[in-house]
Amino acid sequence: MPRKTFAERQEDIARATAMAVQITRSMGDGDAAEMNEAMLRLAQERLFVILVDEAPEKDPWDIMPKITKAVTDLSKTAVMQAKMRDDMKAKMAARVDAMAKSAGNDRKIQRALKKVREEIYGL
Repeated sequence: MPRKTFAERQEDIARATAMAVQITRSMGDGDAAEMNEAMLRLAQERLFVILVDEAPEKDPWDIMPKITKAVTDLSKTAVMQAKMRDDMKAKMAARVDAMAKSAGNDRKIQRALKKVREEIYGL
């Protein structure tokens, strides 16, 4: 495979940037953690391309530790984000449950809280 020119590399970066922008726009006011996960996936894809396209041209002892560290860091970040998302959902559920309990048998408030739980918080 012929080596890419500088202009081709710039096009690749512009394409990756456009993909990240589209992902961010598609999230709207939604979950920032989902957007971050999408960005992590883009970064992982780029690391794979580097490994496949550039690794054969370089000394493996030079590039592999860097790729391995980057993959490890991305994996840790993904796990931390998932834990934070799960913790936040649990906190939101507990708050809605507490509000429902304090509302007692008021059906109007219970319906409103059900709507908040399902449509706003996605619980």
